[in-house]
Amino acid sequence: MSPPVLPPASTVAPGPLHPPPPPSPSLSDSNSSVASELPPPSPLFSSHDGTDDASLTDSMTETIPLDHLGGNIGSPAPSVYSLTESLIANSVKTEHGRKVQNHSEVYSLPADNPEFERLDNQHKMITLVLGKYPVPMYDVLRDDNDDNQNPDKPQKAVLDLGCGTGAWLADVAVDFPHVECVGVDLVPPQITYAPPNVRTEIDDINLGLEHFFGCFDVVQCRLICMGVKDYAGLVDQISRILRPGGLVILGECDFRVYTDKDGGGFELYESLYESSAPKSTVPEASSSTSSNSKSGSSLPVEEVSSKKPPSVARFMQHVRTCAKARGGSLDAAMLLHRWVSQHRSFKEVVARDVYFPLAPFAKGDSSEAKRQRKIGRMCRDDTMAFLSSGRVLCLKGGIPGDVVDTLVTEAHAELAAAEIPVYLRLHCIYARKK
Repeated sequence: MSPPVLPPASTVAPGPLHPPPPPSPSLSDSNSSVASELPPPSPLFSSHDGTDDASLTDSMTETIPLDHLGGNIGSPAPSVYSLTESLIANSVKTEHGRKVQNHSEVYSLPADNPEFERLDNQHKMITLVLGKYPVPMYDVLRDDNDDNQNPDKPQKAVLDLGCGTGAWLADVAVDFPHVECVGVDLVPPQITYAPPNVRTEIDDINLGLEHFFGCFDVVQCRLICMGVKDYAGLVDQISRILRPGGLVILGECDFRVYTDKDGGGFELYESLYESSAPKSTVPEASSSTSSNSKSGSSLPVEEVSSKKPPSVARFMQHVRTCAKARGGSLDAAMLLHRWVSQHRSFKEVVARDVYFPLAPFAKGDSSEAKRQRKIGRMCRDDTMAFLSSGRVLCLKGGIPGDVVDTLVTEAHAELAAAEIPVYLRLHCIYARKK
């Protein structure tokens, strides 16, 4: 089958791919000040608001075995246990002035309160731009056994791999109270309010997920490529974790910085990125839909700019280099569409590239310009916090401290000035299991 014809690129939130689902009466109508000033989120996901105003605490949830989910537990000894104080203490260590997780040599961003706060704010930002969930998720998680006429039917279940602070998982648990929600991460998620249908595990997903096979209706992975050795293998494992008709939701960034292209669109900085690097399998795309499409070959090469790269772009390139050296799958964002659309188990693949402005540099008084500046301020806050987090990774990767600190200082100044148009691309994809 030929690759789908893709519409022109745009920044955040172009027009609908699907009609939004009807509003859920169980959801709150309250919005944050930012959300109320933004137009409806991109219909790649639903239009429900996802503001999460929970503050950080040290409360933990307890994990439980998954036999009640009705899956075929393939692992004889799944890593499921209660989160005692000693386990919490042993899950982190201190390096370069920040706490980092102690279970994986691949993932090296911090695991402390400043990072948890950054991740919570990042979740709010992404949710406000994209919406909470892909539209098919409402159908997949519909409570079709609410009268309990079929007691042997397995409970609907959602798995969030690399769940971070658990913010997305907590949203799902509240919005779908009949669904069992399970999160996996290298450190205990910091969930202020853990609904009774939320459970978490400390685990390294690189060690295998066989004990989850056949247990879940929805699997999400978002921004975990730095900690995944074999992302293509992870996609295959997810196909086995999902029940028939289930939904996979993926979102990854390649940490390559884009700038405006003369005449419209986006381009990379030529001096930073080698021409042999993998190209996006959804090039210059704002959205695409396919029915188990076999796209991924004979694709156009991304354009590059001869402009001098700003410090934030050079810093992100160091992050890419250091994370790849530790085994992270930093090219996953450029290959996700190929891996999913060519996989024999998936159908109804929907993919889209979303370019996030890293500062409020949009000009003009139009509603779109004001909206881009609003989003840019949120992205700038996230990026400035990430400079501190990424500094740890760069220092562990052998980049001299004076080089890293100079780049961090210069990048802060660039983002504060908001004069250079720079973007990071988030590649979003979802698909159904056959």
